[in-house]
Amino acid sequence: KQGSLKVAEQADAPVVVVGVVNTSKLFGRGNRIQPHPVGVSIDTPLSPPARGKEAREAFAEHVHERLQARVREMEERLSALGYK
Repeated sequence: KQGSLKVAEQADAPVVVVGVVNTSKLFGRGNRIQPHPVGVSIDTPLSPPARGKEAREAFAEHVHERLQARVREMEERLSALGYK
């Protein structure tokens, strides 16, 4: 979805990609929080997208690719530490 990118475009604000993985392991029975490692990655701010739907769509694809890369990286790190 591009709602947040539209806001960034209108506000001329940078976009910060944040990825969080392994959160599904935090909740045990009765939705009680169980200690478990999670991965969080905060990417460098990206300049706001150019104005217009086409530019926003291209920027959304770029953001999505960066997010996927960060998530894969965090999953690999957690796996290397013995967490799945």
